[in-house]
Amino acid sequence: MDRSNSSVHSPEKTKQKLTEEELVVLQSHLEEWKEATGKDRKTILRVVIKEAKMQAPKMDARLLKTRKSMYWDWLYNRRAEKTLKKQSKFSKKWTARLVIEHQYKKEILEKTGARPGGKEMIKYYQGAVNAIMGGLSEEQLEESNKTAIEWSSRAPPTDVQAEFAQKKAPGMMKDLATQLWRQAGMRIFILSAWKTEEGEVRINGIDFNDKLEGSSFTDTKDWKPMLPEWNAYVGEEFVDRNDDEDGNEDREEKENRNQRRKKEEFTLEVDTYGLLVILDMKSLNLEDKKSLIRTFLTKH
Repeated sequence: MDRSNSSVHSPEKTKQKLTEEELVVLQSHLEEWKEATGKDRKTILRVVIKEAKMQAPKMDARLLKTRKSMYWDWLYNRRAEKTLKKQSKFSKKWTARLVIEHQYKKEILEKTGARPGGKEMIKYYQGAVNAIMGGLSEEQLEESNKTAIEWSSRAPPTDVQAEFAQKKAPGMMKDLATQLWRQAGMRIFILSAWKTEEGEVRINGIDFNDKLEGSSFTDTKDWKPMLPEWNAYVGEEFVDRNDDEDGNEDREEKENRNQRRKKEEFTLEVDTYGLLVILDMKSLNLEDKKSLIRTFLTKH
């Protein structure tokens, strides 16, 4: 019998209630339980049972067995809450329905008969999705389910990624900046790069500091000197790739590029104080000067 059902209908459980002392024991192991998986959770549960039953009222073996099940339920329910919260905030769990919503977006909007984003569209949207799903074969539904598993475990196609980057990523970055400031007193500035559905690479400097009790970094400081190096990196990662049929960069080309980077590094001298010294650069061409400065900044 399913544990959740038995916990709802069991008369012993409805009559029993955990004491404050037992709850203290459970609470003391909660964070450890949240981070554990599999065998580790079983080990933690044994420790919890051993400690908590000492705080429980005296009872016979049958009621004590039920008590142990209550400890499990208490921990398990809180582990599930954390998992759901993490998924909704930092990742997306695809389902067959969500895959169908994406793949049949045009047909669904047509069925609503309303303007995209309008109140009428929102009102009839779920019904339109149900109608589309109802018209699919078992094989098509199964294929959508397989696609959902693949997108959740690996990554969705580039058009889905582009939509996510445009609509969801700014909010996630703002939340990251906010939490780092509130919890760690940390200031961050983000350089991002992503591809639109049309294949155009967008580069952005994201700064939320003026909304977090501080001054705007982008408005008060010259951050543009960072861009040449970032643009070069983005060009290599997004534009200059020689992708194979699976979308993977040609390994040999990537290794050659990394070797070129290593060869471009200069050996810098150290002065009597142990500080790096940049030698006379008059004889160097522009690219060598850039490489020399890059090496200095990296090792300084």
